[in-house]
Amino acid sequence: MLEKYQQSVDVSLMVTSTSFTPHYIFLLSLYSYTYLLRYLFRIYKSSTSELALWCNDLLSVNF
Repeated sequence: MLEKYQQSVDVSLMVTSTSFTPHYIFLLSLYSYTYLLRYLFRIYKSSTSELALWCNDLLSVNF
């Protein structure tokens, strides 16, 4: 699920690098932001063990 969000961020970065209209870039970044919020809300509603697994996955990501 987190990979899908990262893909949408990559798409928005790719669109930003090419010269599209600012309105389209704004809509795409807004979509990425709402996707992240929905993902975090789903984690918040889930069980504690699932949250612990997600935190473990997040910590294992290399920046």
